[in-house]
Amino acid sequence: MVNYLQNLGNSIGDAIVITGVLTDKEGTSSEYQYISDKFGKRDVDWKLKTQSLLKENGKHFDKIDITLNSGEEKTFYFDVESFWDKESGKQNKSVQTLWQKILNIFKS
Repeated sequence: MVNYLQNLGNSIGDAIVITGVLTDKEGTSSEYQYISDKFGKRDVDWKLKTQSLLKENGKHFDKIDITLNSGEEKTFYFDVESFWDKESGKQNKSVQTLWQKILNIFKS
């Protein structure tokens, strides 16, 4: 179950923390869902202006800029450290495990 720690998300220091997601894809979808819950349907009530990955003090953050239909712009910061690069990490671990098995075969 996806949960949001209710920070305001106005800065990196007050970034919204998402829990209950396992992959980058789930995390990004949860970010958009958070914004949709606050401002309505994407591409109807608001539009994505930019999304960028930031790194500060060894942690990863998404910065999402949107434009509301009224023309007002909003910026959100999300702490993505718990799910950042998780899909790649799983693939890398699987490859490492495979290589370890192959090396063990040649050692025996």
